[in-house]
Amino acid sequence: MKRHFISKLENEINLNSEFSEKKLLDFCHVSFGKYFNNLVKVGKLVPRECDIFKEKLLYFSYGVPYYKPRNMQTENALEFPIAFIFKIDAFKNIIDYFPFDTGCIYSSRISGLSGKGFEPPNDFCIHSNPEKLVSCFYKTNENYLKGIIRKDNIPKGIIIEKIITYLSANYSSQGIDNRQRTIECIYKDELNIKSNLLWLAFPDFLTKKASILWDKSDAFEYYSYPTETNENPAHLATHIAKKAKEIFKYKYQKP
Repeated sequence: MKRHFISKLENEINLNSEFSEKKLLDFCHVSFGKYFNNLVKVGKLVPRECDIFKEKLLYFSYGVPYYKPRNMQTENALEFPIAFIFKIDAFKNIIDYFPFDTGCIYSSRISGLSGKGFEPPNDFCIHSNPEKLVSCFYKTNENYLKGIIRKDNIPKGIIIEKIITYLSANYSSQGIDNRQRTIECIYKDELNIKSNLLWLAFPDFLTKKASILWDKSDAFEYYSYPTETNENPAHLATHIAKKAKEIFKYKYQKP
C-alpha cells in the first residue's frame, strides 16, 4: 500500500525543479545459500519482521546488490551470498525510498550517530520516483553507483543538508561499506521470484538447484561465481556487486 502523505524530504526535493537523472535502475536483493533451497521451493520473497520499524518488510537496494555479510573466513558454503536483480515493473508498490541504509542510521552501528538528527524516519524518505533521490544527491546514475556525492548546485533544504553531510562523511574506519550511499527500498508485499527475476548470482555449487528456476521463470541472466573451500562472504558480496555493475552499465553510462 502506497503512502498518501508528502514527507519533508519529498517536499524539499519537489521545490527544486531540476531532475537531471530520469532513467530508472533495477531493484536488488541479497540473501544467502542457506536460504536458497526454500526460496526456490516457495518461489517468492516474504516480508520478515524488521527490528527498526517493528513491522514485516522486504528490503531492496536500488541499482546494485550491495550487502555486507560478516567479514570472516568460512568453509560453510551456505554463508555465501546470492544476489537477485528484479524487473522494474514489479515494484510499483514500494512504500518508501530512503537515501541511505536505515540499518546504519537507526541501529547504532555508527559511533556518535545513533539516528541523531534523523528522527522521525518518515521525514527522511520519499514514496515514489527514486530517480529524484539520485538527481538530488548524485546528479547522475553513474555518480550514484560510484558513490560520488554531488558537490555543486545542491538543492536547498534542511533535510537535504543533513543527508548530504551524512553521505559525504567517511565512516569506513567503523566498518561502514557502500550501503552508506545506497538508496534503500522498502516493500511490504510478497514478491514472486519466478516471474520478476532479471539476473541471479549464486555460488557455483548451487547451479543445479538454480536450474529449477530456469524451468519456471521467464528468461533471465545468471552468474555462477567460482568459489573455493574457504571463502570470505563479504569479499564475495563485493565481487557480485562489481559484476552486476559491469553487466548493467548500459543502464547508467552515457553513450
